[in-house]
Amino acid sequence: MRPFVARAAATSAGIQIGFVRRGRVDSDAWEPVDIPLGEDQEKYTIEIARPSGGPRVLTATAPSALYATADIAADFGAPPGALDLTIRQVSAVVGPGFPLVAHVPVQ
Repeated sequence: MRPFVARAAATSAGIQIGFVRRGRVDSDAWEPVDIPLGEDQEKYTIEIARPSGGPRVLTATAPSALYATADIAADFGAPPGALDLTIRQVSAVVGPGFPLVAHVPVQ
């Protein structure tokens, strides 16, 4: 299985969160190509821990999502230096998969 890693980069529109997706089927390849998705559709949930309590939840249909500037201002007041993320691939058959839980610096 490929590692499930996340990254966050500040942009003028907010913070772009990106990650390497996991494979569920035939994911033990050694070639440097993208592995099969193993799902009919690609879907993810990204939870961002907020200082005020419950998480901000983003959904995505690709291995990236934008945490918009307005949402960052509402959640943090100022751009954070790092984010605490919980990312799950969501399957139509089995629901949310095992999460990646990571403290990710914003670059």
